[in-house]
Amino acid sequence: MRNRKRKWNINYLYMGMTAFLVIIASITFFLIVSRWSDVMKILGVLIKALSPVIYGVVIAYLLNKIMVLSEALVFKKVGTKLGKGNSKKAFKYTRIFSALTSEIIGWGLIVGMVALVAPEVIASVETLINRMPGYYNTIVDWLNNLMWYTPDMEDTALGIINTISESLTNWLKTSLLPNMTTLIAGITSGIKGIAVVIFNFIMGGILSFYLLYRKEEFITKMKMMMYSIFRPKYANAIVREASFMHKAFGDFIAGKILDSLIIGIIAFIGLSILRMPYVTLISILIGITNVIPMFGPIIGAIPAALLVLVESPVKCLVFIVFAFLLQQFDGNILGPKILGGVSGMSGFWIMVAILFFGNLFSFAGMILGVPILSVILNILRRFKNRKLKAAGLPTDTDHFADIDRVDPDTGQPRYKDGAGPPDNDSDVPGEVFIPEPLRNSRTPKAELPKDETPKTSIDREEN
Repeated sequence: MRNRKRKWNINYLYMGMTAFLVIIASITFFLIVSRWSDVMKILGVLIKALSPVIYGVVIAYLLNKIMVLSEALVFKKVGTKLGKGNSKKAFKYTRIFSALTSEIIGWGLIVGMVALVAPEVIASVETLINRMPGYYNTIVDWLNNLMWYTPDMEDTALGIINTISESLTNWLKTSLLPNMTTLIAGITSGIKGIAVVIFNFIMGGILSFYLLYRKEEFITKMKMMMYSIFRPKYANAIVREASFMHKAFGDFIAGKILDSLIIGIIAFIGLSILRMPYVTLISILIGITNVIPMFGPIIGAIPAALLVLVESPVKCLVFIVFAFLLQQFDGNILGPKILGGVSGMSGFWIMVAILFFGNLFSFAGMILGVPILSVILNILRRFKNRKLKAAGLPTDTDHFADIDRVDPDTGQPRYKDGAGPPDNDSDVPGEVFIPEPLRNSRTPKAELPKDETPKTSIDREEN
């Protein structure tokens, strides 16, 4: 009797590997969630080590549009002339000149802004410090007048002052003086941290030139890596979403920077006309915080209002009205004109993006949270529309609201009373929505008699 060889089914191997990978992924996810603080510390160390590279990528991304614009308008012709018919040399000259120009413009804007703004900010801070004794005397006089007219409050005020004085004395004796060494070490560490940030920023600027110069090569290698790892179907999806991400990030960041610059200039002009104190300092504060969607104007207006309040309560009230009108102008007129709804999200999702990513990544998360969530929602929208179309259901929200239920047997939507299928519910203009179960049951075209053939355009002309 012959020994029968047992045939090995490769599907069992695939199933076993899949189950094994699912178990490993579940364990990894559990460990990440249970030790989230340790994971964030590791990420912090990695981000700190890669800071120059991250700065370089960000700077190159921000300067890319300047490089592309200068390349198209000026240096393409220059490179063609210098290349003398050699396309590679022409491209090399064009890219070197355009990348250098974008770097010079970017760094020139930063240095020029610092040179123009720094003296004004220093002068505003010095003025504020010099006026502090006067503000203190004003508060003391106000308290004296209040106590003069309300003698009963004198004992209460003296008790509060004594309590504060005792607490301050105890804090100096028990907390500040014993920890002076730690405080000095913290100040030294802060100065060192500022120096490290400046160094990383400079190194990032140098790396950004190489990234701009070899931009196409880096992008091509990344695409090659995607197609070598994933199947074409999934690689195409990754490339498509990366392109959408680039557009969403680029349009949003460029639009927000331009919008904030215009708002800062308008704030400077308006505050100068209203003769507000600390015009330059407040204008810069409003312009910088305006980069944050939705909450930015409020975040910038609160400390600015406190600065004006110390100077004059009446001017503070005028400033609050001006800041409110400026925020309305930005939110309803200027912002939509510049951004053009690039995020494609409602106010609710913008608020969710700012709160969620702001808690995770602080200030950077508040700025980048909107385009990140926009990309995530776009991926989910594509997945939802693909599934709905496969089921023969409309993808438009208004039309889907008219559906009462879906027949589980036929898969056909049952509409509410007085409602019907939409006339046009496709992403392609002119395509009429037809439920999937009905697409194969269309009424066939009327057949012509056997002795009659359809007329061509030549026949029509002869007739």
